[in-house]
Amino acid sequence: MKVLLDESVPKQLKAALNMFETYTLNNMNWLGTKNGKLLAKAEEANFDVFITVDKNLQHQQNIASFSFGVIVINVLYVKWEYIEPLMLEIIDTIYNKIERGKVVTIEKKLIG
Repeated sequence: MKVLLDESVPKQLKAALNMFETYTLNNMNWLGTKNGKLLAKAEEANFDVFITVDKNLQHQQNIASFSFGVIVINVLYVKWEYIEPLMLEIIDTIYNKIERGKVVTIEKKLIG
């Protein structure tokens, strides 16, 4: 699986996804690329998954038109300590639940 991480995702996520071919926007020299153009570049580069914390992406872009799936991580703060507890679910989603042209949201479940 070829995974692309959005620039707003904590850098520790790349190391945590070392079982996949994982790239950051910095690795691809795509820093600062706007969403529409970024998704088109991800398509051209044959990515399977795009991971972001941008909850509005799916409302601003036609994700169904792309040949990769999108994972939106919805956490209170975009910090590694908030994302790390979700790692098993993120990995399971990449292996088993991601579909081309679909968005899967992974979020911290609040108890109580």
